[in-house]
Amino acid sequence: ATTDDPARMRVASALEATNAWEGPVEIDLGNLLVCDNAPLDPKEFNKDKGGPKSTEASLERGRAVLQRLVADLFSLPSESDVNGRFVHLPPGTTSFPRTKPLPPQEKPLTKWEKFAKDKGIKKRKRSKVVFDEQTDEWRRRHGKERAGDANKIIIMDGKWSEKGGNLGGSAEDPFTKEEREKKERVEKNAG
Repeated sequence: ATTDDPARMRVASALEATNAWEGPVEIDLGNLLVCDNAPLDPKEFNKDKGGPKSTEASLERGRAVLQRLVADLFSLPSESDVNGRFVHLPPGTTSFPRTKPLPPQEKPLTKWEKFAKDKGIKKRKRSKVVFDEQTDEWRRRHGKERAGDANKIIIMDGKWSEKGGNLGGSAEDPFTKEEREKKERVEKNAG
């Protein structure tokens, strides 16, 4: 409290009590932003060419401007909570630029998407494994050891006869014959 007149007592304002900056500033309480556009006094800020005195003057001006923001925050209506006092900030007035442009709300359909929509074609995910009826187990749809692999199917010459053997005259089972021939080829390549 300050006394201008001995008979009256005057209560200092929040700006005077906190030693806040009283000059013109732009305050955005929603973004907790304060901008001081007032020109700096060159005599005060260049006393010692960037030395401790000019640094101290800059810090003091920054503290006073920040104190102005705090004083304006305390002038807003506040509520008490278990964690302390809090204030609902008003919406921000300063718009900040985005680092990247906004994505378009609706992308135009590609030719294929438009065609598929017209024809009623729906994209569906196919499973990676299918049931192989030849081996009676689940196998991959594509790639090594895939289902229905043509290399695993043995094609027999002619029909199997009841007298033992196929039309070629051999009584050997074609599956064991294929395994034997493969072993011979592997030994020939290794040796």
